[in-house]
Amino acid sequence: MAVFHPGYVTGEMIANEVEAAIKKLGPEVLRVRYNIGVDWKDDPCIKFRVVITDAASRKEVLGDVSARIVRILDDELTPIEKWGLSPHFHFRNQSEQAQRDHLDLDWV
Repeated sequence: MAVFHPGYVTGEMIANEVEAAIKKLGPEVLRVRYNIGVDWKDDPCIKFRVVITDAASRKEVLGDVSARIVRILDDELTPIEKWGLSPHFHFRNQSEQAQRDHLDLDWV
């Protein structure tokens, strides 16, 4: 696996590409935050925190919505190939996030 080299790729470069990809996600996505770190195996990763509408989190559509979001971000960014960062995705709906805004500042 490629390794993320801060000397070759800047946080600003990643931020610009992530912002461009987020614009392609659609109206059911209310907010996306991310950070670069390591996963449970200490491998470099980019962790996305995605807040979607309550309607998009309904049981009958959630699988399709989340799969499309993952596919778009992965296809647009190709984080493993470009930066050596394995993508991880975490989802919350609008109601769940409203209850936790004061607790989980990383999601705000």
